[in-house]
Amino acid sequence: MKGIAVIGCGNTLMKDDGIGVYVVREIKKRNVFKGIDIIDVGTPGIDLIYLMSLYAKIVIVDAMKSGIKVGSVKIIDSNRLSSLRKLPVSLHGLDLSLVIEIAKETGIKVSKIKIIGIEVNEIDSPKEGLSDDIKKKFNIIVEEVVEILRREGLS
Repeated sequence: MKGIAVIGCGNTLMKDDGIGVYVVREIKKRNVFKGIDIIDVGTPGIDLIYLMSLYAKIVIVDAMKSGIKVGSVKIIDSNRLSSLRKLPVSLHGLDLSLVIEIAKETGIKVSKIKIIGIEVNEIDSPKEGLSDDIKKKFNIIVEEVVEILRREGLS
């Protein structure tokens, strides 16, 4: 089993839905974390279970739409995700809480998985790139994600 992975999920062709991908690409470019796999998976769906099985600890960065302030960053424990189904995290094909439930059923320890949700604005537009609201806050969002990763012991 490998060590730690930070996984960015999202569809970059659907505006803000790609925020997880853009954030992990930026973190990788900044070379902030040594010895940690930074992975852009796009819209993995059920294939995410395979990645979950490879690592001792996983942090998933993804878009969410919960009604809080756009650009807000929240950490969500995967064990609580199924109780938060009304909070849509991962808007690509399969809901992330469902993927985690399937992973549990296959014997994967989901206690090792954390989710960083980034509140987004535009996810219904089939356009590449981020909305102006998210673009303005992008560097702040990246810094918040990096800080959360450090607090989680990834530095």
